[in-house]
Amino acid sequence: MELMVIPLSIICFAAFVAVLILVEHRQRTRAERQVSGRVPLSDEAFGAAYFPATCAKAASRIRRIVGEELDIDISRARPSDRFVEDLRIDELDSLAAVTIVTKIEKEFGITITDVEAQNATTIEQLVYCVASKLDSKQYLPEQELAT
Repeated sequence: MELMVIPLSIICFAAFVAVLILVEHRQRTRAERQVSGRVPLSDEAFGAAYFPATCAKAASRIRRIVGEELDIDISRARPSDRFVEDLRIDELDSLAAVTIVTKIEKEFGITITDVEAQNATTIEQLVYCVASKLDSKQYLPEQELAT
C-alpha cells in the first residue's frame, strides 16, 4: 500500500506542475496578443514618443528599471498598459513592486509613498508620480498644468 502512495504523490505533483506551466503559458500568450502588431521601441524612443520632452528621459529610465527588474521584454508596451490586466505581468507581486519602487527612488533621489506605489498600475502613472516629485511644474503633462 505504501508503494502506491509514492507514485500517486509524484503523479499529483507532476499534474500540479503541468497546470502551473499551462496557466503561465496562457498568461504569456494573452500578453503577446495584447502587444502584437505594435512596433518595439527602445527605452529612449518610448520616452520620446509618449511623453513631453521635460520627462521623456525619466520615462526611459523608469521603463528600463521595470523591464530589468521583472526580466521581461516590455519593448512593445504602451504607457497606459496596465501591468497585470493588460501586460499580464502576474509576477508583479509585492516583493517585485517594492524592489521596483526602491530602485526608482534610488535612481531619482525621491521617496514614493506606499499609497502612490499601490496606485501606480502603469508605467505612465509611475512616470508622472516621479516627475511630480522632481519638479512639479516642470515635469507634469501640459493638461495637468492647466488645472
